Amino acid sequence: MKNWLRAQPDQPATIAELQTLLDQFVTEYNQHRGLLHERVTGRVTQPEWLAWS
Repeated sequence: MKNWLRAQPDQPATIAELQTLLDQFVTEYNQHRGLLHERVTGRVTQPEWLAWS
């Protein structure tokens, strides 16, 4: 997460901005991890996977 935060082009200047970035990270992490698991188990088709990534 720290590396992801450092890599963001717009660094937060306030706690609210940091929270927005953290919320974005959590959403992306959870969606990616979920889709990866689904892809490994064969529940997501290749076109769905490619559309996401």
